[in-house]
Amino acid sequence: MKFKKISWLILFYFSFITSVYSTNLFSTEYKISKNPIIKKSLSKTIDNNFDTLKINSIIQLAWDIAPNNYKKSIQYSDSAISLSQKIKWLKGEGEALSIKGEALRYGGLLKESLENYKKALRIFKKLDKKKKIANIYSNIGITYFNLSAFPKAMENFNTALKLHDEINDREGIINNYGYIGIVLSKLKEYDKALTYFNLALEKALQLKNKSIIATQYGNIGLTYMEQRKYDKALTDYQEAIKIFEAIEDYYNYSIYLGNIGLVYLKKKDYSKAFSYFEKALRLAQENNDQYGIAHQYGNIGELDLRKVKDSNAALDKADKDIVLKKSIYYLKKAVDIFKNIEVKEEQKNYQFLLSMAYEEKGNYSLALKTFKAAQAIKDTIHSNKNRKIIANLEIKQQLFMKEKEVEILNIDRKHEASIRNMLIVFAGFFVLVSLVILYMYSNKKKRNKRLQENIRIRKKVEKDLRSKKIELEIYQQHLEQLVMERTKELEEEVNIRKETEKKLIIAKDKAEAASKAKSVFLANMSHELRTPLTGILGYSDLLKSMLEDEELIDMAAGINRTGKRLLNTVSLVLDLSRIESDKSEINFLPIDIIKELKEVYQNFKGATSVKKVDFILNLHTDSFIINIDNTMLKVILDNLINNAIKFTKKGSITIDTGIELIKNNTYFWFRVKDTGIGIKEDQLHLVFEEFKQLSEGFTKDFQGSGLGLSITKKYVDLLYGKIKVESTFGKGTAFTIYFPTKIQAAA
Repeated sequence: MKFKKISWLILFYFSFITSVYSTNLFSTEYKISKNPIIKKSLSKTIDNNFDTLKINSIIQLAWDIAPNNYKKSIQYSDSAISLSQKIKWLKGEGEALSIKGEALRYGGLLKESLENYKKALRIFKKLDKKKKIANIYSNIGITYFNLSAFPKAMENFNTALKLHDEINDREGIINNYGYIGIVLSKLKEYDKALTYFNLALEKALQLKNKSIIATQYGNIGLTYMEQRKYDKALTDYQEAIKIFEAIEDYYNYSIYLGNIGLVYLKKKDYSKAFSYFEKALRLAQENNDQYGIAHQYGNIGELDLRKVKDSNAALDKADKDIVLKKSIYYLKKAVDIFKNIEVKEEQKNYQFLLSMAYEEKGNYSLALKTFKAAQAIKDTIHSNKNRKIIANLEIKQQLFMKEKEVEILNIDRKHEASIRNMLIVFAGFFVLVSLVILYMYSNKKKRNKRLQENIRIRKKVEKDLRSKKIELEIYQQHLEQLVMERTKELEEEVNIRKETEKKLIIAKDKAEAASKAKSVFLANMSHELRTPLTGILGYSDLLKSMLEDEELIDMAAGINRTGKRLLNTVSLVLDLSRIESDKSEINFLPIDIIKELKEVYQNFKGATSVKKVDFILNLHTDSFIINIDNTMLKVILDNLINNAIKFTKKGSITIDTGIELIKNNTYFWFRVKDTGIGIKEDQLHLVFEEFKQLSEGFTKDFQGSGLGLSITKKYVDLLYGKIKVESTFGKGTAFTIYFPTKIQAAA
């Protein structure tokens, strides 16, 4: 009988709840059907449904193409923003603004990116979309990091982490662990950075999110490379690019290809390093990724600089000059792009390398100027104030994590209390229905026992909190000590920098003094030697015309001949000095080099005829246009043919031409070959040195200054060409000149 009464009571209770719910539902539907305002709103929603679907499609398209075509992504985002504003759909406008910020960041337009993120943030705050708000804070943090504003980046990552934690967004939490680790790695806190990266990787593996897994492998590899653990870095980088290639994320794939190249550069494997940089650059250019393009230009420039400075690279002087010019060219391009997109950290790094390249070239003035500019950026980024701000933010982050642990304990306690209260209500209900006094007494006893246990747990938690507070105070004291030590290190760095600047200034002053002395010497030589020599030549010509005695006429002719030789020697010395002081002006113009060779051939045909030497011209074509300095070309041809005539008593002199492909580059070549006295093998390396001949002194068989071939070699180098000499003593010599078919004027 009692059981039946209890069953009826339960049935009545559930029937009551069901009836209340049904009544409320019916009432709501009735109000909607009778309210014209609500009906109009519903109709408008149906009309707008197509527009919102269209906007969502455009936003998705903009997001998909952002890494590969940021300009097109911006156009789609603007279209979505305009449509959203037209139908007053805030959510769509916020989404489109966020995607536009992402596209601008991919394109390196960081300040514009920040503006769009902040607009999107204001909209999502109005809509109270916490996940969107957290994601935008993360994106703002990344943008500030790219701008080298590390305190602001850390502040936004911490804010994002708190919001992701509030809504239990595991993916967002993982990403922000990674971002915080990157900032710490940049500040050389490598152990702390690795802690965050490994935590992020562990959670990403649990989620099986390939993109985040690859990113964390890359972050860990980057940190190991900073610690010079290159083999470990390579292992993690290879894992990263394997995943990025599999998921077709070519933006990050390009970045980590460049990072692998940097590891090989550190290991002095220049060939492998260049192949990775070249592939990364090609991908960055295909994606129009300005940040990636600048990075790879800088990497190639750094590689060339290291090759020049590496004594084991076995580069001769000419090759070193070419490689150093390439290094300066690529480093300048990298600095200009990073300056344009306002990425100060990378601009500073490559400016330091550019300063080293200028110093290696001997241009101390530009080296000092570039060094000071880079140091100014470094001082701005790595000031003590920034480090203290970031340290404080890190402390706040640790406090936040400790507070979350306490909060979790409190949530568990509330959950237990909620369950306990439900059990109490349930038990009370049965006690009230069954009037079982004994059960109530037993339940009360259990409650008291649980209460005592909760009190014990609370005391333990309070004790742990006090202990953590003491630990935090000790850590803060330790942090202050670290800040003091780092301040001392920075002062030492400043002293070293001042000493370096002093040395550079002294070197610059010496170089300027030497340059000035050379300029004075050139001016004196020009005036004091050329002017009197011209007078001597004039008087000797006049004297020769006035004399009648054959012996005296021969003496006057001898004076004229030796005077001309001396004037030619002085001109050669002046030309050599002008080349070495970088005063030679090069005018690249398109000329028909075949036509020039024909003219030179005609000019020297008489001289070879007098010596009864065959003069042969073998041309591979009737015409060939090339960009070159015509004056320098004529000096090169005159010197080579003059030498051939001078050292050939019988036989022939032959000029050949042709085209040759060398290392994927097309070269035009011509060869001047004679059957003269030839050069001994042990003297072959001396032919391009100044004032060097096969014989010395006034008793030698062939007179000359020994400057012709030296000037020829220097002119060939200035025209980006190469010269090769082959000779057999007693049988003859061949000089071959190679010019690239496309020579550009120097910047």
